[in-house]
Amino acid sequence: FLFEELRQSSSLQHMEHPAVKILTEYDQRYTLLVNTLQNWAKQLYAAGYTKETQKILEFAVSTRTDVTASYDLLADIYLQKGRESDIPKLIETAETLNSLSKNVIIRHLQEKASHTALS
Repeated sequence: FLFEELRQSSSLQHMEHPAVKILTEYDQRYTLLVNTLQNWAKQLYAAGYTKETQKILEFAVSTRTDVTASYDLLADIYLQKGRESDIPKLIETAETLNSLSKNVIIRHLQEKASHTALS
């Protein structure tokens, strides 16, 4: 979706420019990657593999994923492990996103951080 606007822009709508094709393919593969990482992490977490889940989600966040569930689950793991101080780092990463999910991710993380501060 990063390049969807570029691909659909009026100046490129009727063009089959190689760069647009490459960027679109890259974006589709990246989306598949981050969704696969989230699904894998979810399955591992459900099976009790918290350490492995954390590693996968930290990798996903390092790629600047915009999958809200990845940030939510990673923040939950940090809270379970007493690593509340790592949530602001997630917020910092989320603030750099160029995505429609950005504000939702930030709000979720802020709620988790403030809930912890109240406890």
